[in-house]
Amino acid sequence: MPKSTFALSIAALIFSLSACSTPGSDLPESARLATAVAGTLEGISKVNATPNPFLTPGKLETGQPNGFAAQPAPPTDRGTSPPTPTGVLRLAYTSAGNVWLIEGTDPPRQLSHTGHADRVLLSSDGALVAYVHNDFESDVVELHVVNSDGSGDRVVLEQVDFDSLYPLEEARHFLPSQMAFLHGTHQLLFNTQAAFEGPGLIKNNDVFSIDLDTDSLERLLLPGSGGDFYPSPDGTKLAIIQPTHIGTSDSDGLNLHAELLTFTAVNTYSEYSYYPEPVWSPDSSHFAVVIPSEDPLAPNPTSTVWIVSADGSPLDQTALIEGQSFFPQAFSAPVIAPDLSKVAFMRRGSEQYGGRLVIAGEDGSGEFVYASGNLRWVGWSPDSSAFVYSVGPTDLKLGKIGEPPQPLGDGMQFRWINSEDYLFLTGSRGDWALMMGRIGAAVKEIGRPVGNFIAYDFIQ
Repeated sequence: MPKSTFALSIAALIFSLSACSTPGSDLPESARLATAVAGTLEGISKVNATPNPFLTPGKLETGQPNGFAAQPAPPTDRGTSPPTPTGVLRLAYTSAGNVWLIEGTDPPRQLSHTGHADRVLLSSDGALVAYVHNDFESDVVELHVVNSDGSGDRVVLEQVDFDSLYPLEEARHFLPSQMAFLHGTHQLLFNTQAAFEGPGLIKNNDVFSIDLDTDSLERLLLPGSGGDFYPSPDGTKLAIIQPTHIGTSDSDGLNLHAELLTFTAVNTYSEYSYYPEPVWSPDSSHFAVVIPSEDPLAPNPTSTVWIVSADGSPLDQTALIEGQSFFPQAFSAPVIAPDLSKVAFMRRGSEQYGGRLVIAGEDGSGEFVYASGNLRWVGWSPDSSAFVYSVGPTDLKLGKIGEPPQPLGDGMQFRWINSEDYLFLTGSRGDWALMMGRIGAAVKEIGRPVGNFIAYDFIQ
């Protein structure tokens, strides 16, 4: 069977076995690639085999051959950083290719004016909004940042900067892939991927950090030694994920423990590799990860729950689950609860397109079927007391152990603000609404973004 047929089979199963937390059509193209496919793409490439010899770990100095460092903007462009918000929701989102911000009950205000914005991230203090400028017609991707008061909008990394990281060889460009602010700082971490003519993206499995106060860039982990990264809640550690092993490092890339957990690569039947998604403990001492069995299309798939210590202590395998975790996790929807006490997974139901949502303890004990049908896993509440799934693509339901499900609304890109309040996007291309709700109360519209695809981020 050709690869395209296999890929279509996987896509069909994603929809029939409640694979994803939200439909892909609601995300911008680059974000969909980053989170649904490109965020997990990895291969043995010439880029990884031959990193630029002039780029060494640590700060990349301006003028270094084949290296780069973005030039700092004048101090007057920096704006005045507002105080850390206390309980005030700040929501950054894209609309008509620009970045907008909603703060508390204030009306939306426009922050950028250059168009082509398709990913946004807010720093934890709400002072900065980083966004990806993706101009498809010009074939240019840039990293921008703007102050939350609308001042100081500037380019931090240009396409030529990304392309100078490594020899391009057959690649058309290098692009930012996964991105995240380190909590309590203006350090933006990111890794990169290679883009080629036609389909196909290859992750370089590196990690960079750029300080958006000074625009100084550091490479924390070399190609092949990094990967997808997940900062601990206290910001001191990173969980480092690759398709066959998991490790940890300090948040500055030091004290790397590269292969604390090794496992067989999960067969995706396509041209991308699967990167598991860990969940950190609240005290940052360890994280849990659920590894699917090698073949998600096998008749009786399994999943293994592992506990990985931040300091490299011995692993703890807590459960071998008879059930499907590959598809529920395929679109960045971890199945392990934030307090690491429970795990959700799917079992095939008797219906052709049905499945059973099963909840169990993290050690596999006390499992029970909560719901059946054409279900899609969305995720746990921050306090682990509830969870969200959808019936079909967008009929969102709130589940609690021992209680019947409650309707939340028709939407996608669901995200918890806290354990009571939540956000989601409703509508379709060209006719979107950002909605905010609270458990037990009616949802309300807070914004009307424009565009085919909408991205948003928030802090409170």
